Amino acid sequence: MTAAAPASVFQFGEFELDPVAYELRRRGRRLRLARQPMDLLLLMVGRRNELVSRDDIAARLWPPDVFLDRDAGIHTAVLRIRQVLRDSHINPRFLENVSGKGYRFIAPVEIVPRALSVAPPESSGVPIDVPPARRHNLPDELTSFVGRQEAIAELRRLLGANRLVSLTGAGGVGKTRLALRIASDILHACHDGVWMVDLGPITAADLVPQTVASVLGVHESGQRGVRDALTASLRHRQLLIVLDTCEHVLDACADLVEALLRDAPGVRILATTREPLGVRGEAVFRVPSLTLPVGSAEIDGQAPESEAVQLFVERAMTLDATFNASEADAGAIGRICQRLDGMPLAIELAAARVTLLSPAQIETRLQDRFKLLTGGARTAVARQRTLEAAVEWSCQLLSDSERHLLGRLSVFPASWTIEAAESICSGDGLDPCDVLELSSRLVAKSLVGLQRDQEGVARFRLLETVRQYARERVVPPDAGERLRTRHAGFFANQFRDALSVLRGAGQLPYLAQLQAEQENVRTALEWALASSALAAQGVALTGSLFWFWTKRGLFEEGKQWLERALTLEPTGLTRARVLIGLAHMHYFQGRHVAAAEAASEAHALGETLHHGWTVSFALFMLALTSFELGQCECAAATAMAARAAADAGGDPIQHGGPLMILANVALRAGDRDRAQAYYEESIDVHRREGDIWGLCILLSIAAGLHILQRDMDRARVYATEAMTLSEAMEDRRGLAWGLAVCAGLMADEGHAELAAQLWGASDGLMEAVGGALAPTISWIRDKYVDLVCQALGDAGFARASGVGRAMSAAQALELVRQHVLRSGADPSTPHILTSRHALSRIGRLVVGNEPARMPH
Repeated sequence: MTAAAPASVFQFGEFELDPVAYELRRRGRRLRLARQPMDLLLLMVGRRNELVSRDDIAARLWPPDVFLDRDAGIHTAVLRIRQVLRDSHINPRFLENVSGKGYRFIAPVEIVPRALSVAPPESSGVPIDVPPARRHNLPDELTSFVGRQEAIAELRRLLGANRLVSLTGAGGVGKTRLALRIASDILHACHDGVWMVDLGPITAADLVPQTVASVLGVHESGQRGVRDALTASLRHRQLLIVLDTCEHVLDACADLVEALLRDAPGVRILATTREPLGVRGEAVFRVPSLTLPVGSAEIDGQAPESEAVQLFVERAMTLDATFNASEADAGAIGRICQRLDGMPLAIELAAARVTLLSPAQIETRLQDRFKLLTGGARTAVARQRTLEAAVEWSCQLLSDSERHLLGRLSVFPASWTIEAAESICSGDGLDPCDVLELSSRLVAKSLVGLQRDQEGVARFRLLETVRQYARERVVPPDAGERLRTRHAGFFANQFRDALSVLRGAGQLPYLAQLQAEQENVRTALEWALASSALAAQGVALTGSLFWFWTKRGLFEEGKQWLERALTLEPTGLTRARVLIGLAHMHYFQGRHVAAAEAASEAHALGETLHHGWTVSFALFMLALTSFELGQCECAAATAMAARAAADAGGDPIQHGGPLMILANVALRAGDRDRAQAYYEESIDVHRREGDIWGLCILLSIAAGLHILQRDMDRARVYATEAMTLSEAMEDRRGLAWGLAVCAGLMADEGHAELAAQLWGASDGLMEAVGGALAPTISWIRDKYVDLVCQALGDAGFARASGVGRAMSAAQALELVRQHVLRSGADPSTPHILTSRHALSRIGRLVVGNEPARMPH
């Protein structure tokens, strides 16, 4: 280093590089850099604006007799520098890559005297390009450390307040790497150093004290054993011990740790373990998976927000210097990381395949991840060389009963409740009463995850990697079919009343329950409809669930299940329910002729069976499709027949739909007063019976009528309530209809760009659910769209609607709250609700009412 004297500091941008303190600071805050990235940064800054060749860099970083992949090592060091400096390899501010030659530091550098307040480190006096003497045995970081900033901050806080902190989590989640980063970060605060003890290789519990003593250089004597020697040697020392991989010698670790904490007050311990040590004073930190992309990953040269995607990209670039994550790769990389649950080990093993496969090919081959994700570093311990070995390492330590339950839990595709586990996984030597205790043990061993829903109900889940291992390696072949049968039977029984409950006042909590169990329901349907023994049960469940798919806007999924059920040729009432469900899917996807055909067959079955609900509901669907097809007289007559059938069946909630049809017919005939009277009557029926989903539809359509009648305040009130109730129900179809009405409101008030954005948002939501706007909603759009296009021009309209189409549902709702509600509605009007008020009102609707039941 010749550019500055040792007493100088380099400043560039918001950063400060201090050669004497051997540290990089950002606005006064020390940033962590391992030795090789720090040495490289000192070299580049010292030779700023010069091209530094790869040979010069290698000569600086490694002795000549070291044999390694120097290009990969340089690339890793550069990645770490860019990460810390928040630099981009595409538009660099600091470090420029000269392809095939080397690197150049391009930022302006100011050399300033070293601040007098900065005391030299213990190693002052040594050459400034040599790091201070080490007081640890921590391995160098061979790859960059990605993310975990919140975890690091919390762990440093815990370690400052507790002398024992245990990092728990499943194999491959990154416990060891995180512990090493924490240990490295606090090295300066440990007078007698930081020492890592790897317990993974030992097989006998009595070797734990000996292994720790060996690392610390403590020797036993004839007068005292190794444990006594350890406590005596450490009694007056201040250091941190990292005990890595404790789970297989847990009791021995706990005994030693307890003795060290008691007899050596200056010792702190950081343990990595699948389950806590159980020592008094232990602080436990469960290491989470890396953060995942919310949608498709975006990789634009900057560090992706998702830690998992960032890890994949950086490891891929380390292994293949030519790898460049394009926009086309972004979606595949995001899905890879999601399928691997954000597990660092799994992601690193997947990224290692970029030397042979594209991200899309890796994603395809993840169907058998245990065969694909091999090939860890030769120096890695055996249990980390493959993903299967990482999982097997944990499973081998289970008791027989724990292992049996783990295998049976693999029947769940996602999360489950303890009640489901007790019912499905017990038997064959496993008592239902033992399932809770065994589940707790598996949670403690980090093989089963635990979370609580908004109601505080505990839900368990397996990481996908553990689930696949358990299903393929633990469950005996003959037991798998029995588990699937019990799983399908449990969920078919749990939701057998879905058709009736989802029509009335109890629908919101029931919808939430179904949403939580959606993956279990899908799996139960798949198994049941593919099994001759379970086919009838599967068809019945399919017919019961059509309201769920309708009210969640899952029209294409519902259509596929219902059509599949019909191929099994069900008969009687079961067939009628499936047909009515299919008519719903067709209707909301705009296939009105197909909807009428399905409803017509259901009506005929209802008449044959003398089943009032089937008759009235099928007639309502026929009236609805007739109206959509322009057959208004037929629609009105059929709606009246549906009302009569509802009266005969004693089912008052069935009046709401036919009243809406009569209102639509009157509106099309130009009789707005009569239409409004029918809409209001239908709204009252839905409020009284607690059918908030039907209420949302009525409110949106009635809002459109108020726009036509120039009653904008009332239109705004109805549209807002419709949208907030749809939000509470997570009904994207309802949100899309409400957005279209709000767009009409904005267009009428002259806010052309905002109207175009809301129409775009509505279109985007409708495309997402595979639905279509009802004519009673699209009329409002037809009335104003030409005026908006004229105001914005074709290009302006396309741009504004494109902005809206790119919005999430939450963003579109916020736009409505900011502009539509602010444009003249009276906030005191009782129907204007925020999401919280909507839920409160729904609660009042159901108080004192039993859920409506289907007449049989």
